[in-house]
This record gives sequence, structure tokens and C-alpha cells, in this order.
Amino acid sequence: PGWDGKSDWRGYIPVESTPRLLNPESGYIICANQKIASANFPTFLSDYWEPPSRYLRIRELLSSSEKFSENDFRHMQMDIISPYSREMTTQILAAYPDSSIENEDVRNALEYLRNWDFRATPSDIASTIFNTFFVKLLHNIYEDEMGPDVFSDFVFFSAIPYRVTESLMARDSSAWYDDIRTGANESKRSMIHKSLLDALADLKQSSGSEMKSWQWGNLHQITFAHPFGKRKPLDRIFNVGPFPLGGSATTVNKAEFQLSAPFSVYSGPSFRMVVDLSKPQLASTVIPLGQSGQAFNDHYDDQVALWRNGGYHLVSISRTDLEKMKYEHLILKP
Repeated sequence: PGWDGKSDWRGYIPVESTPRLLNPESGYIICANQKIASANFPTFLSDYWEPPSRYLRIRELLSSSEKFSENDFRHMQMDIISPYSREMTTQILAAYPDSSIENEDVRNALEYLRNWDFRATPSDIASTIFNTFFVKLLHNIYEDEMGPDVFSDFVFFSAIPYRVTESLMARDSSAWYDDIRTGANESKRSMIHKSLLDALADLKQSSGSEMKSWQWGNLHQITFAHPFGKRKPLDRIFNVGPFPLGGSATTVNKAEFQLSAPFSVYSGPSFRMVVDLSKPQLASTVIPLGQSGQAFNDHYDDQVALWRNGGYHLVSISRTDLEKMKYEHLILKP
């Protein structure tokens, strides 16, 4: 209620009262935008937490060994296994306890999901089926109560629908499962069935009748769009892409698409870095495009291939090393 002043900021949480970890027994601290305070934390922090999927996957990776190399951490940054997809797929499969399913498309889709390793590779079929199902599920569960305008606001910041839907699907019954536009009383199972059928129909229309051609990278693509590229044919000069991309909103190597306009990627790692602290003057780094914002410069997009495929540049902050290298000196004058 911003009109009465009762909810105005009243000060800051003292530093000693903020959420913290100091030298935890595990030997590592993970932050992947997950909720970092327990439910009984006395002060409101935020509602904008992401689902814990990336945190859980990082924890799995860091718990898999006692020692890691620089290369191990490079592989971790490119990891595309989604615990979120793993948990939600369990819910989908549980909605089909009877193996005698008449619809051949549904049978084939469930077989892909049943054999999925939850790696969202560009060539993966199950990733396409799951993510299309998830978009349809959001519409089928929420849009009847919310209406199109509020629903559009709801899915704008995707972390919230991902998070609340995972929590909702852990419950067998909820008023949200019922579609108020029909005379029937829909259940969790019927919502899942309808959403999968809707997803398969949508994919057949957009990607053809051959399920084996529904590769994730055909739908899930990234274009680095320049403001000038909004007007054709300048897009051919200034835009970089499109490129097929693996990952999703819930993988360590994040490649998030807007739920209101699937499946073009709009959010991902803007910078990757790995540092061996025994050699702190050196770092392996990469950025999505390049160091120059000028389309005709050699460094406009010379890091795209590295960024997409898990490559890195070795950079140094040692002045002695820098003076030995070939470099360009840019002076900006007012």
C-alpha cells in the first residue's frame, strides 16, 4: 500500500543479522539466485528467488569429488542438466500409470521423457517436448483464473512461475487445477494430460509430424540483436546469430527463454571466468560477443564461438605479461 506510507523502508538490516555462511563444513558456498534464507528468517528479503535447480545441480557437481581441476570447473559452467526438469518429469510420468495408452504421439513422447537424462542439448528431443509442455501447462493452470493480462504479467519474470508451479505440482489437489471456463472439475492428472496433448499438437504444427526432428536447438536459439538490426536489411550486418543453443532457465549454463514468447533465448551468462588461485594473475574468461561494439571491428563477435562451445581466453593482469603481448591502445577524449 504505497499510498499510506506504512510499507516504506525503515532502515537497513544490521550486517551481523544478514544471511551468511562462514567457512561451511562442505568447503564451498553456492549462490545461484536461489532463496538464501530459511522460512523463519525474521526480516523480509525478497520474493524474487529463482527455483533451486541450478543450486542443486552445482551442489551435485561439487559433491562428486574432493578435488577438481581448472578444466572441471570449465565443464561445470557449461553443464546443462536440469534437476527441475527431472522433478517435473516425474510428475508427468506419474500421470500415466496405465501403460496401454491409445494415442501414439503420447506414447512416443512419454518414451522420450522416460529415457531422458535431463541434459538439454541442442539435439535433444525430450527437452523440446518438456519445455513446450511446461509453457502449455502454465496457460492451462493459471490463465482461466488470471485472465490474459494478469497472466502476461505473471509469466514476465519467469523465475516466479517456475518456482510456484514446482510447488503446486507437488500437491495432488488444488483449486488451480480446475478450469473455471468448463463445467467439469479438472484434476492435476487431467491438466497434465491436456498440456501434453496441447504441446504435441503445437509441435506437430510448428516442427512437422516426425517427432525425431523436434530437436531443441531448432526452437531454442539465440540472436545477439543490435539496435540497428531491428530494421531490415541492417539485421544481416549488425545482428549476430541466430544460433541453436542448449540449456534452459534451470540449468547451470543458463539459456532462458521468455515464457510469453517461446523459445528465443534472452538471458544467459554475460561473463564466464575460472581462476586457479595458485596462479591468481591468470584467468580463463569469455564474454558472449567481443570487446568492441563496432560491427566492422575484428573484435565485434570474435568470442561467440568460444562462448557457445565452452571455450575461454587466457588473460593476465600482470603488467609484465601484458607488455609482451600484442595489444591495441584505445584513448577516449571528450
